[in-house]
Formats: sequence, structure tokens, C-alpha cells
Amino acid sequence: MVEAIESASGEVVVANGATKAKVPGLTTQVPTREVFLTSGRARKLQLGNRTIELKHGKRWQLVLGKRPTGMAICALSWLGLEQAPSVLKMLRTKLPPVE
Repeated sequence: MVEAIESASGEVVVANGATKAKVPGLTTQVPTREVFLTSGRARKLQLGNRTIELKHGKRWQLVLGKRPTGMAICALSWLGLEQAPSVLKMLRTKLPPVE
């Protein structure tokens, strides 16, 4: 679905920080809503009984897109400054050296 929005509109669409923090195991919290960041306008899409929210993201949140480094940056932003030192240590072991 996200890929369809990207190809139809030319927007960049990526998962939000909460979702990105879950993927590499930086948090055990499970997002209850489907929220994505977009280079386009904010809006909500209704797909059957699912609501998908697209929020306008800042350029730095979208610049590396779906690359592991981009996911790490958004996850760090969502987790906050207090958790950053311990999360950075975990990211060093989880991210490929090239990232």
C-alpha cells in the first residue's frame, strides 16, 4: 500500500519512529496505530476497517528513507535523548558496518 502511494504521488513514505524502533529490537512496545511519515501532505486513509495515518515528516526524517541508517535516526528521535547512549551501543551491533 505504501509503495502504491509512493509510485502514484512521487512522495517519500516511511514508517514512523515507533515502528522503526520495534524492527531492530530497540523497544518492545507495539504501535497500536499505523502511522507513516511522508514528504507530502498529512492525511488519513481508510482501508476497510483500518485507518492509516500519513503525517508530514521533516526532511531529516525522510532523507535516508528505508535504509537501516534512516530507520535508526527516526527510532533515536522517537526514543529520546535519555535513551540515546544505550540505544547507540545496541545500534552498533545491529547495523551493518557500512551504515
